[in-house]
Amino acid sequence: MKKNFRSLNQRLPFRLSFIITIVVTIVVVSLFLRIYHIGTEDMWLDEANSVLLSERTLLDIVSGLKLDSSPPLFYYLLHYWMKLFGHTETALRSLSALFGVLLVIVLFFAGSNLFTREVGVYSALIATLLPIQVMYSQEVRMYTLLPLTSVLSMYFFMKFIREEKRNYLVGYALATIACLYTHNYGFFLLPAQVLMLLYPPSKPRTWIAWLISIGCIGLVYAFWLPIFLFQLRNGTHYAWIRFFWNRHGFWGSLLNTLQSFSPGGTQLPYVPLNELSWNPLLPVVFMVILLLFGIIQFIIRRQTIFYWLLLYLLVPLIIAGLFSLVSLPIYLAGRCDQLVFPAFCLFLAVSIHSIRPKGLQYGAIIVLMVFSFGTLNDYYRISIKSGDRKIASTIKGNLRPGDAIVCTSFTRASLEYYLREDKKRIRLFSYPREMANHLGNQDRKTLLKDPEKLIREAKLLEKEIRMGGSQSGRLFLLYVPNKVNNFLWSQLEENVPAHQIRSMGEFKQSLLNPLVEIFLINFRGDVYNQAGEV
Repeated sequence: MKKNFRSLNQRLPFRLSFIITIVVTIVVVSLFLRIYHIGTEDMWLDEANSVLLSERTLLDIVSGLKLDSSPPLFYYLLHYWMKLFGHTETALRSLSALFGVLLVIVLFFAGSNLFTREVGVYSALIATLLPIQVMYSQEVRMYTLLPLTSVLSMYFFMKFIREEKRNYLVGYALATIACLYTHNYGFFLLPAQVLMLLYPPSKPRTWIAWLISIGCIGLVYAFWLPIFLFQLRNGTHYAWIRFFWNRHGFWGSLLNTLQSFSPGGTQLPYVPLNELSWNPLLPVVFMVILLLFGIIQFIIRRQTIFYWLLLYLLVPLIIAGLFSLVSLPIYLAGRCDQLVFPAFCLFLAVSIHSIRPKGLQYGAIIVLMVFSFGTLNDYYRISIKSGDRKIASTIKGNLRPGDAIVCTSFTRASLEYYLREDKKRIRLFSYPREMANHLGNQDRKTLLKDPEKLIREAKLLEKEIRMGGSQSGRLFLLYVPNKVNNFLWSQLEENVPAHQIRSMGEFKQSLLNPLVEIFLINFRGDVYNQAGEV
């Protein structure tokens, strides 16, 4: 007996040290993948918009978000992060990378405590490797903070209804508040949590304690509630989401979520990530096969924790889909569904852990690594967020004090970020004028319903620039050819002689890829020769 105890005692430290070594290695790999080439890609529209918004005062951030669909937590954190580390692409994106690495660490502890240590290791490894989170860890957006706060909320909730300890309830309340203040999708955790309380039926005191915590969460959220309700009434912001919802619908959106979570699956145009070059369908099929193992385990074991994990994974997506069917289109696959990304990692880890013999588990991990690194190799190698730097450098190299710049469509946010050191030398305008209120939102269909308004705006803009809006008498026009911007171009073409207009080249805007032509216009009568010189 003593011999067995001694041998067990000898094995435990070795086992523990081995696990620690594995976890530390995973964390180091996750950090490397998230900081590798982090500053090489251009600061594209959504990122630049986040930065410009976060540069404001705290109260002005709230005012700006009225025309958006996000709460302020990420922007507040970015506000102070910039004060500490600056405005370079690397400094700005490192905040998201930090949250991405923390997500890996939290998933290890959540998987180990809710299931087994092996499930914790697999969960952390999956979160480390899946390209969608590596990509979001290199974007100045809240899509690494969202899954981090989400898994903390669900982990503390599950621990509370299992053990009924007060500290878990406090952790749950704080994490849920953070999630709700990170993204409006945080609300979709609550229906899943109600279903967890219903099965197996929780004790009345558990319900009462949870309702009290919900009351506290509600009191803290009450400060943001009026802005949230205002956002819901802003149908213009959701117009572009409606385009994708109408195209893919409920089931197509669920499929797109699976594809975006799969390492190398096909991504939607607003997700700056390459699909697997040699077969984007193969990793999706592989994910489906692995998930089936987890579903089989759920059917065989019927353990409560499996049921809870399925609720965490599916209920928020289903609620978002149903809400999109009956009200506003809000289901945005590959982006907002990052709320349930931790549940996907945990479920996939449970599925892999259920495979027998154990050698097949390692085989599944190797296949997952092959798909992930194949995708990440293309992600690091092929730039799909290039163009905005070149646009900005072209203008910067030709600037004179007092120049005016007119931005059309979505050209302003990135330009303003890259010309932030030249703000005192220039004056920026947007066409249509309302684009200055939210640099990442335009409903062209609604704008084209009132062409007379667009004509009036074009005339007023030209008049304002001629009457002093441009102190140098020069105007840079970032022209995106479409039906809305054609009204401005027609106005300028009609009133400015052709020899006073110089084309500085055509460019592609980062990720969005519309054609952007830069024109330099001299209103004071300077004439360009054939070489483009005055």
